[in-house]
Formats: sequence, structure tokens, C-alpha cells
Amino acid sequence: MVEIIPKPIEKVSKHQKRLFYFSILLFFSLIVSYFILTSLLQKSETLLSNLTETISRGKTSEIISLEKESLNYQKKIQNFFPLLENHKFPSRFFEFFEKNTHSRVFFSKISLNSQDSLADLTGQTDSFFTLGQQLSIFEKRPEVATLNLTQISIGRAGKIEFTLNLSFNPNFLKY
Repeated sequence: MVEIIPKPIEKVSKHQKRLFYFSILLFFSLIVSYFILTSLLQKSETLLSNLTETISRGKTSEIISLEKESLNYQKKIQNFFPLLENHKFPSRFFEFFEKNTHSRVFFSKISLNSQDSLADLTGQTDSFFTLGQQLSIFEKRPEVATLNLTQISIGRAGKIEFTLNLSFNPNFLKY
């Protein structure tokens, strides 16, 4: 059967009403935010393009030539570093001998091959004991890779004459 008597309409709770109005408010605020952000994006893009144009107009021929010159110097510096890394400093050889030569040893001839880090030394001293001390000094140094006493003799006036071959570590003469 059909009911003719109308039933009372159920009232919506306050909580549901608040949630509904909040959802509507959130929806409209999202729409407004979208338009505001779109407008700000367009303004920032036009500002960026204006600034880029201003910067490009601000470059005079003098500034452009200075930029090219600085790039040229940068390339030269980059080309210089490999040369400096491979360059050897023979002066380190002399500093080494100045610090590590026994006071009673005299070197009369020095032949240095800086490419191979080799040195041939001819010298003289008063005694075999002093020569042994000199060899010991050289052997204890970390810069010396190998040490060879190739010739030894007693010269005029009773001096001990000798020839040494020294091989240095490859990094010793490098910068």
C-alpha cells in the first residue's frame, strides 16, 4: 500500500552541515588560488624575460671582448697545469746535497740527468771510514732509490777518490 501520511524529514546533524559548508568553502578557495597562482606565474615569466633582455642589452662590445679575453686566459692556465705537473726542479738536487753531504767529503764532478732522476758523482775524502759514513747518509734518505759505488781508488796525496751513481725516487724532482 501506498502511504499517504507524510513522514517527517530527518534533520541533518550540525556536524554534517559544517562539513558540507567547509567542503564548499575549500572548493571555492582552491579555484581562487589557482587563478591567483596562474596570474603570479605569468607576471614572473614576463619579469624574467624583461630582465634577460636588459642584461643582453647591457653587454657592450667592451664587456664581450673582456669575457673573450678572460676565457682565453682560462684556457692558457688550463694548458699550463700539465706542463707544471711534468716539470722537474733540478735545484732540489743541489738542496739535497747541501744538506746531506758529509763535511769531510768533496765532490769534484756532478752529472745530473733530471729526466731519469739519476746523478753521477765523482769525489774524494780523507778515509774509507768517512766514505762509509757518506754512503750511509745517502742510503738512509727516502729520496734515494738506489746507491752504487762504481769506482774507488787511492789518489795522489793519499786521498780516497770515488764515483757514485744515485738513482732518486721519480717524484723527488717534481713540483
